[in-house]
Amino acid sequence: MDNLLRYLHNHFNDQLAVSGETGDLLIWGERINNGVRLLGLSFNVSTITKTTQGHGDLLFSCGKYIASKINLPMMHIIYPPDLLKNPLATLLINGQSLRKNEAERTIQALLGTKQTVLGTAKDVNKQTNDAFQDWARDNLPRNYVRNDIDALLLTQTYEPRKLIEVKRSTQIPPTRWTPFTNDARNYYMGNLLARRAELNFITLNHANKDIRVDDETTVGVHLIDGVSLNPDQIRSRKTLVNARELSKMLQEPQ
Repeated sequence: MDNLLRYLHNHFNDQLAVSGETGDLLIWGERINNGVRLLGLSFNVSTITKTTQGHGDLLFSCGKYIASKINLPMMHIIYPPDLLKNPLATLLINGQSLRKNEAERTIQALLGTKQTVLGTAKDVNKQTNDAFQDWARDNLPRNYVRNDIDALLLTQTYEPRKLIEVKRSTQIPPTRWTPFTNDARNYYMGNLLARRAELNFITLNHANKDIRVDDETTVGVHLIDGVSLNPDQIRSRKTLVNARELSKMLQEPQ
């Protein structure tokens, strides 16, 4: 878990749902002229994950709540770590066991698309530590885009309130860091979801992952006001606070 999210979790406990250790919440979309159309959400978890108790179950619950609120499909995807390399690998999608060569058709049906051009347009050799994302890049529609939700902050009644993106910087300190325009498509998707679901969209920036976060750690808080593509532009308001002040700020309605 990111060190800043760990610090915030110690403060907010089960009001903060974090992607990563017990599953990931993803936004799905497809590229259209000068933008992205939202397709749905998914909760993805590997078969090697021992339990989804805690963050995982909370993320899935939040995903279902948001999807229902804005009338988008929600998928629950369980995948094996050898999904990319094993020709007989199977996935469990919304409780249905599928060979991986059947999964593309099922996902398209759930998301309401009928695209025929599959796989990335780029010659990509590197693999990530996420077997599903590697498989999806090679086997799902080329115009699909997916973005992880880093964290959701919930109200005391456990309704999602804030969509949180975390960025760590090793070269640029939080005092000078601003969202990179080459991430504009991901910000565009996050902003679309946040607006439709009536969430505040916030990016938090802090130093690299190996530095411990304590009360006095400097954090850049970027409230995302709008995102456009072609040309790429991210409009945000920046505030510098320490982590203790951040905890208080996140409790306040924006």
